[in-house]
Amino acid sequence: MKIKLKLSKHSERAKEKYIIPFIYSLVWMGVFFSLYYYFKYDAINLSIVCALASLAALMLPLVRKLFRSHVITANYIVTVLFLTLTFLVMHTGGMKASAVWWLGTVPILASFLLNAPLAVLWYIFVI
Repeated sequence: MKIKLKLSKHSERAKEKYIIPFIYSLVWMGVFFSLYYYFKYDAINLSIVCALASLAALMLPLVRKLFRSHVITANYIVTVLFLTLTFLVMHTGGMKASAVWWLGTVPILASFLLNAPLAVLWYIFVI
C-alpha cells in the first residue's frame, strides 16, 4: 500500500475553489478578534497577533502566484491558522485553556483542503 502525498489534478481543481472563501474568512475572523480582544479584554498582544494573522491571510494571493501549487497554498492557510490558535492557547492559559479545543480545527481544515495523508501529518504535528 503506497501513501500518496500528491493530490490528483481533479482533486486540486475541486479544492481550489475553497481557497478564496478561506482567505476572506481568516481575514475577517482576524479583524473581528483583533478588535474583540483589544476592546473587551484590553489584550494588546492577542489583538496584534490576530491582526498579523489577517495580514498573513491577505498575503495568500501572493503565495498562490509565486508557487502555483495548491498544496503549498493550502498548507500556508493551515499554518496561519495553526500559529494563530497556538498563540491564542498559550496566551489564554496553555493546555488548561478552553481555546485548546480549537487546535482540533487545524487537521479538519487540512483534510478539507488537502488529501488524507497530509491531513494525518497535520494531525500528528498538532498532537
